[in-house]
Amino acid sequence: MRKLCIWFLLILVLFMFNSASAATKTSHKSTGGFGTGKFAIGGNLGYSFGFGDAFKEYSWGYPYYGGWYGYKFQNKLGFSFGAKFKYRINPKFSLGGILEYQGGSVDIEHAGGFYGGDYSDSYHWTNLLTSVIYHLNPQQKNSYYLAGGLGLYMDGDTEIGIHMGGGVEHFFQPDLSLDGGARFHIIFTSGDNTTYLNIYAGVNYYFGMY
Repeated sequence: MRKLCIWFLLILVLFMFNSASAATKTSHKSTGGFGTGKFAIGGNLGYSFGFGDAFKEYSWGYPYYGGWYGYKFQNKLGFSFGAKFKYRINPKFSLGGILEYQGGSVDIEHAGGFYGGDYSDSYHWTNLLTSVIYHLNPQQKNSYYLAGGLGLYMDGDTEIGIHMGGGVEHFFQPDLSLDGGARFHIIFTSGDNTTYLNIYAGVNYYFGMY
């Protein structure tokens, strides 16, 4: 499954690059519209939902005087925030980069013996994402896009993963937009894959003309 996902994403990225190169050769400089800057910087705030084995409840323990002594664990994700950069190749295609903080928590239920009760602990990791972005209707006030690429997911150890998704930019001004969308992540952790969905909203500021 992991190799299939990687090959599929690489083929998609190569196809998009070839299309971008062909479009660049035949395109002319921008004559106006929304989001026509060659570069964009911005930030996102989001919330994530975990799927798969990494976010299933699991237990550790042993029998104890006719009962059970141990712990139950449940991993959950929470808020994320990050900074992003975009380089516009042509009106249809861009390259993007995101540096993102992802927070989460583990709920722990302790049962048996002389102690019990529930409590939680927090954790986080850092994402470094690169993506190819395809703009469905560039230079419009409401501009829709699709995106996908590779990522490094760092929490002490570094794991490789892929991400894909899409969204919409609503432009308040020709160079300033509100950006909202969803991004699905597959992290190739040891054993089972770690997958989650991130819903985000943020702003983009465009500058420089292509």
